[in-house]
Amino acid sequence: MEIYHPKYDELLREMRRVRREKKRNRLLWGLGIFLVLSLAAGWFVFNRYYTLASMHGPAMGETLPDGALVLVRRTPEEGYRRGDILLYERDEGWQMKRMLAGPEDRVVLSPYSENPIRVNGEELQEPYTVGRTADAGVSTRRLTLESNEYFVAGDQRSLSVDSRNRDYGTIAKESIVGRADFILWPIYLIGEVNGGEYLPNSEGSSVPSEAPEGTESTEAEAEETGTPEETAAPAETDAPADEATEAQKPKESPAAEKGAGE
Repeated sequence: MEIYHPKYDELLREMRRVRREKKRNRLLWGLGIFLVLSLAAGWFVFNRYYTLASMHGPAMGETLPDGALVLVRRTPEEGYRRGDILLYERDEGWQMKRMLAGPEDRVVLSPYSENPIRVNGEELQEPYTVGRTADAGVSTRRLTLESNEYFVAGDQRSLSVDSRNRDYGTIAKESIVGRADFILWPIYLIGEVNGGEYLPNSEGSSVPSEAPEGTESTEAEAEETGTPEETAAPAETDAPADEATEAQKPKESPAAEKGAGE
């Protein structure tokens, strides 16, 4: 039986092949570990700042139809603005409604008026809503929110059960998961969620009403245009008051003086 002894070149090629294979395996393992760690870190960061939520039911109308998938920003540092759509937790699960009033706001609900909701005396202009508050069977009431309460309502006012109903009540700050920021589904709605740009007092502060006609101007306007006293003040003259008065009198013609003498 003849024993085969590989040549030096063949042995060298085999050693190189084994080295390349080990190097490729190490590279693949390194890439796999890096990918797993990157996905884990990305998932951790995503869950820290964002979450996904699906809309169920007709409460938000065409703004967020049934089945809509939304990207929600968890508790943003800047807080919540009036008009933001909030994701919050209740006993029956997560829900999404639009926040219309925040802590310490005064809410007046008049279902049968043209603008049924007033906040701090301001009528809310909400072109994205459909339906009527009166159809939801809500009674007229007034309330002042506590420091940790929010008043929410669905955009489909006839079909939404929300803070307008006494049994539903307001939502606590601790129950809020975050703010809806971006719609991922359906395709025709992909984009940023309609926020509070249509609502007055979007920063949560009261908007001063315009001054009625005929009122006095503000101090800033007085500085620019001058006070009424400064505008009406006569120009100063060097002549004495008597001389100025005589100078203002009209001179009589010679014919008038002659007639008076007769």
